Amino acid sequence: RIMPGRAERLRGLLTFLALRKGDLSPTAIALLLKLPKESVVNMVDRLRSILLVNQKGHVAPLHATFTEFLVDSNRCIDPSFHIDHPGGHAFLASRCLAAFSFEIAEAFLASARDGTNEGLTSYVRYTIYLGDHLKNAELSTELIQQLETLVRAQLPVLTRLHGKFTSDWEAVIATLEVHFSKHPYTLAWLTHTPAVGKFC
Repeated sequence: RIMPGRAERLRGLLTFLALRKGDLSPTAIALLLKLPKESVVNMVDRLRSILLVNQKGHVAPLHATFTEFLVDSNRCIDPSFHIDHPGGHAFLASRCLAAFSFEIAEAFLASARDGTNEGLTSYVRYTIYLGDHLKNAELSTELIQQLETLVRAQLPVLTRLHGKFTSDWEAVIATLEVHFSKHPYTLAWLTHTPAVGKFC
């Protein structure tokens, strides 16, 4: 039997693998899932019969059917491993939103100067998929609160700091600006939900 804490970490990794929009290294996955790098490396190693670290250093399933199995409730009948689409996308959207903190921005700027943290750069780049996860996400209180913080507080400040960021971060900010000001599906996701319509 898997211990609760280990099961939660494994579920986070499986959720990423099943619903990911891009591949990441173990270091970047650890940042995205807010886990120690060693924990992700150990899980990938234990699952080496179904996962691999490819030539680019990214974690990927050995067979595409593995992720198809995880999201198919008729085939993956163990609730510990079955990945629910809306809930899983909400989880990944939440983890993307967590990147837009001033602590992450400061760390990203530092790593951009010295080029020592490729995992952090990859993590920031992955957040351009926030909109893709949002449009498939199940609404949760945590997600509402994160969106409110981003729209009302963090995004305006980060936008004003454009000139200090590298092109990677600027691309992420620009993408978010489009999502929250012009992109139909993100605006629809917000405005068609009574609890969050007040944010627009």
